[in-house]
Amino acid sequence: MSAKTNRFSGSLHPLLAGLHPYLTITVLECTETEPAAAFQALIRFLDDAAQEPGQALTCQQLTATTFFSDERIDGVGTPQELGFDSLHASTRQLVRPPSWATKQYELLDISHQLTVALRRNRLVAIYGDTPSKERLGRWLDEHPELLRPIPYRVLAGAFVGDQRSLWTRGVHTPRPGKQDSKAMTGLRLQDALDPLEDSDFSMTAAAIAYQPPDPKALVRDRITLSPQWSRISWRATSDLASFVTGVREILEVLDKVLADAPPAWQFGPLTEPEQDLSKVRFAVDVSAEEQPELDGVDEATLRCVEFLRTAQLEVEGTPDTATATLHVTDHGTTSSFLLTPEPAGNGIRFRVQHVAGTPMPAELHGLEDRLRSGNLLRVHYRSGHACNGRTLYRRNVSGMPFRNIKVGDFTGYHTTVEKPRGRRSREIHQLIGTSGDTSLFGWVANRYRTGWLVCDDGSGEIADRQADVRRVPPAVAGRSATRNPEGDHRTVRGHDRFRPPLTDLALWPASSPHPGVPARCGGIMVRCSAARSSASWVASGAPRAA
Repeated sequence: MSAKTNRFSGSLHPLLAGLHPYLTITVLECTETEPAAAFQALIRFLDDAAQEPGQALTCQQLTATTFFSDERIDGVGTPQELGFDSLHASTRQLVRPPSWATKQYELLDISHQLTVALRRNRLVAIYGDTPSKERLGRWLDEHPELLRPIPYRVLAGAFVGDQRSLWTRGVHTPRPGKQDSKAMTGLRLQDALDPLEDSDFSMTAAAIAYQPPDPKALVRDRITLSPQWSRISWRATSDLASFVTGVREILEVLDKVLADAPPAWQFGPLTEPEQDLSKVRFAVDVSAEEQPELDGVDEATLRCVEFLRTAQLEVEGTPDTATATLHVTDHGTTSSFLLTPEPAGNGIRFRVQHVAGTPMPAELHGLEDRLRSGNLLRVHYRSGHACNGRTLYRRNVSGMPFRNIKVGDFTGYHTTVEKPRGRRSREIHQLIGTSGDTSLFGWVANRYRTGWLVCDDGSGEIADRQADVRRVPPAVAGRSATRNPEGDHRTVRGHDRFRPPLTDLALWPASSPHPGVPARCGGIMVRCSAARSSASWVASGAPRAA
């Protein structure tokens, strides 16, 4: 069968061999029993999307060509020789003002965009900025019988290796004392993740140092995965042949993983996505989802993103259901929507219903549709879940034991008083443990006279002080070296200078409001284990392991 050139002005056929795209692809799986029919439907959608100007003033599709298995591409080969059933390529021209100029200026930028779609058996790879990932996501939601994204867990576990970069988003309810998102880099981050600090963050993207089993494989080293959007990025390719080879190797890996059981979760304590909505209850908070990549977003979605960033958002939930009432207020007018998370393919989507209030402005009539497609808002639930309209997460509750907890008798001491009163640090140090000192520092000084003690003086802060209790009452730890005239009470700065080989020990008040749960108090002293010479802390009233 010969190459098929669509209704546009020219053919890309002579130019394909000279292309060298950056390998960033969206991968889909055919759900249609006839993959060729699903691919043809996708091509029609891509050609229609290429005629949508988005934020540009004008757009024109220049070429659109489909190559079937036996059609030779000059300088490259046939799709069948390259390991594919068919290949579709198209280009379009956009005219728009510079980003720093309004449309009234006569200055215009002209840019060209390339779109490539390849099918290998039941898997399809799409390269290019057209359509945007939001536009493609809505089309897939409308046609689940044709194609679907690769399941989150499959894509997240298909390429195993040292994790060099992680981008995460918090599943916890936003609060001033904890970041909403984190970006990390390192040599092997799976060993650096903290089960206690990172268990309420979800992975949005990860860079993996991937080493394929085949030493001759082209795709290796740093691969970036974005499971929520079914996207994989590698690097710039030297020509179309190397691009197509890289795509084929990626699809081969995914094909093998899809044929087997779901791969093991390789991101340690980070929250895994789930599909079970039966336990999602009581919406308590809502925030606009981060949108770091706005360049390829269509204009209507961009307007909704900017509107939600400036509007006042409130959510109202009920204890026995996942349905939330979203109140959107802008310039004194409020509209209310019901948001109900529902299963959709291998993800979650919000069912959106306008129920009350002033209708939205005309330019935002598409807000409901874009809320349905997801990734504009993140709703947090008291059940520990968070949903952004595409993926559902649940906070991991760590089961790590806090070994050797000893409950002490705090009778005669004030558990809300950290240290005795004093005008200066030296005076405070001298008063600790003396007659009449009823502070927590005094309790520790009178109770423990031997061993090592690590003191943490801030929520979430790595311990910065350690003292040798055999020479110093433990509560004397401070920020500078001093000498107490009443005795050899030294303080030491710099926790890296000491490696105390002791088991974990937390000191808690004897009176707890809940049986078996240590009560919260104003200061916590924790002894270190041999494996880790830094303090743990208790920020929310729950014990934490060192």
